[in-house]
Amino acid sequence: MMSDEPYHNKGFGLAFLTIIFFMLVFPAMVLFASMGTWDMFWKMHLPHGDCWENNKHEKVCKDAQN
Repeated sequence: MMSDEPYHNKGFGLAFLTIIFFMLVFPAMVLFASMGTWDMFWKMHLPHGDCWENNKHEKVCKDAQN
């Protein structure tokens, strides 16, 4: 029996975000924690977000570049 009722997407957003979290975010956090690189990642990117490592393995920040 065919119906002209539209499909409902109730719960789709939560399901989508759950899949994204467990497929991308959670494995990245586990890798950072298990390899011991979480602390370095936190110090270089999260407090300010403007630091990186150059080819000589030196920490370079935007405000120190000028």
